[in-house]
Amino acid sequence: MRTFLKQFLAITLTLILVLSLVPLAAADDAAASPDNAGSDYNQHGLGLLPTRPHGSTLPSEQPSNVPGLQKADLPGQYDSRDYGYITPVKDQGSYNTCWTFGAAASCEAYMIKHGVHVGENGPKADQNLNLSEYHLAYYTYTDAYDAEDMLTGDKTYFLSSHPNGTFLEAGGTGELVSYPLMRWSGLADESDVALMYSSANSAGLGSEHAYQNNVAHVTSVKHFFGSNVDEVKRHIMEYGAGSMGVRVSNTSGTAYHGGVNTSNGTICWIQSKVAYQDPGFYYADHDVTVVGWDDDFAKENFNQGYRPNNNGAWIVKNSWGTGIGDDGYFYVSYEDSATCASYISFFTVEDVDNYDHNYQYDGSGNYYNSEEMTTGDAIAQVFTANGSETLEAIALALYGDNTDYTVNVYTDCTTDDPSSGTLAATKRGNFDYWGYQTIKLDSPVTLTPGQRFSIVITFSGSDINVAYDTTIQEDTYYHVGLIHMTHPNTSYFKGVNDSGWTNKSGDGNYRVKAFTKDIPEDPVPMDLNCYALGAVYQTVSGTTGEKVTLPTSAPDADGWTFLGWVTARTPETADKPSFYQPGATFKLTSSITAVYALYMRAEAIDAPVTYELITSAPDTWVGKYVLVATPPPATRNMRSPVCPPERAAQTLKIPPPAHPPSLRAPESRGTAQP
Repeated sequence: MRTFLKQFLAITLTLILVLSLVPLAAADDAAASPDNAGSDYNQHGLGLLPTRPHGSTLPSEQPSNVPGLQKADLPGQYDSRDYGYITPVKDQGSYNTCWTFGAAASCEAYMIKHGVHVGENGPKADQNLNLSEYHLAYYTYTDAYDAEDMLTGDKTYFLSSHPNGTFLEAGGTGELVSYPLMRWSGLADESDVALMYSSANSAGLGSEHAYQNNVAHVTSVKHFFGSNVDEVKRHIMEYGAGSMGVRVSNTSGTAYHGGVNTSNGTICWIQSKVAYQDPGFYYADHDVTVVGWDDDFAKENFNQGYRPNNNGAWIVKNSWGTGIGDDGYFYVSYEDSATCASYISFFTVEDVDNYDHNYQYDGSGNYYNSEEMTTGDAIAQVFTANGSETLEAIALALYGDNTDYTVNVYTDCTTDDPSSGTLAATKRGNFDYWGYQTIKLDSPVTLTPGQRFSIVITFSGSDINVAYDTTIQEDTYYHVGLIHMTHPNTSYFKGVNDSGWTNKSGDGNYRVKAFTKDIPEDPVPMDLNCYALGAVYQTVSGTTGEKVTLPTSAPDADGWTFLGWVTARTPETADKPSFYQPGATFKLTSSITAVYALYMRAEAIDAPVTYELITSAPDTWVGKYVLVATPPPATRNMRSPVCPPERAAQTLKIPPPAHPPSLRAPESRGTAQP
């Protein structure tokens, strides 16, 4: 019955979605003020993609308050700018990157408000903080890189049918950007010239920037509808700011709709259609940063014909520079239909050295891949410790609100039973809203090198949907493919009435992560051998736990360019392995005793991309990227081309989103138009 209902709802939402493309009656776009078709419309990119509701919760048709939270508990006016939490207004230009600006500004506000340090041993964040939107956009739509080499081969890519096909024009959401952030591809700042937004171009970034420029880590992202007014207010006061959707385009996507006033910076459009239920509803197409509110903001400030029924507005920071609106800010009515129907995203950020390792298997993006469950169902994720560490926290991605969970951690579990072994920790709690959130253990669990440990999570609630990563091509609306590499014996499911566990690893992996810290070692002298061209090129000496500098160069190889250094834990498949730049800082540990030179053949741009451990002479090297190691791993040839889309392990059919994006081409300044 549950499967039938899900299929029925999916078909219904799809019909609503398709019919939503039919233009509204002229009356819905009438009463336009002189400001509604401003000449600057085509000068500003948009980029917010619409999202299907996760779980069974739908937005209220009108703004609503949270039961039990009285308005008297909240001030009538609040503005995070008054407390110094908000960084200056930026300009996204014509790119479809508003979603990265909304996320970055929200993270900046959280870091300033909560005193998060900028980089390891860096100063506390202040209004000079400038996180890289370019970095966020690129690593949302590219290969997955991580310090543990657990995500190699995972990637998000554009299908040939994509209307734009570049990460700067594709658009995104607060949910999509959460996946690279939770895998620690960011947050990076613009202290490196390559990561400045002014440097943004369609060629993207080198893999050396994937995580080595991080200045902080996002540990949780939660989402809920904008119609939940008091809850949005409470979170603004707690987080500093959030990422919010607004609608600025008219029904044809050719100008501002009549409720946009670029002179006084006001936005309101109360639509006659009901979101996610009626065809013809127009969803948010631009992402902004909500920094406060004013309950007394007069309804007369909004354009005639588009005025709300009551006073009150959100104060939002835009990403179109300071020359539009109120010095770059806008006021959005609480009653604006698109905002009420859009998810607001709030980000939790911690110091970059909060944990040392992120164990994970979910490297690609996500397009509504989830598994519905009932009370008593359980999932499990199994990892193997790389060193002497303590398990401090886990992270879990859930769709659906108000879900109770019980986390049990087991050590030395068997292959067929993740709940076997020794019960080492238990943690109970509740996800108030859906998202990707971190659960901190009450006491750390000690792990030894090579030790298997499992995270078993049992759920309770009426709206449980567990996100997972899998190989898929979504060519109906988003035109994006995901490649997920198989990790045998790592993900399991057990229904409330099942007698044993079902191994799900062949279908993909649940989005569950494990965060650990290294156990401090007594300083022991050690050598780090740096191999190049089949021999030790240089030895760096120090003690365990010490940070040393890797060599700034390597021997020349005819026709090849030295890129940097990679560790001994090398994956077998990669477009281009993540690497340490020449002269980078490297922490000595007893588990890593060697690094290897990575070379690129510049003249072989169109050659098959390979990644190979070899010891032969350079004239026999093949492929585009070559890792030079010695001795070879037991004569085993590790050359392995990247899995192309046509060789993806499987293609799963999933319900389509409730409203497809139709992005403008780049030359028309790009805007997401559901």
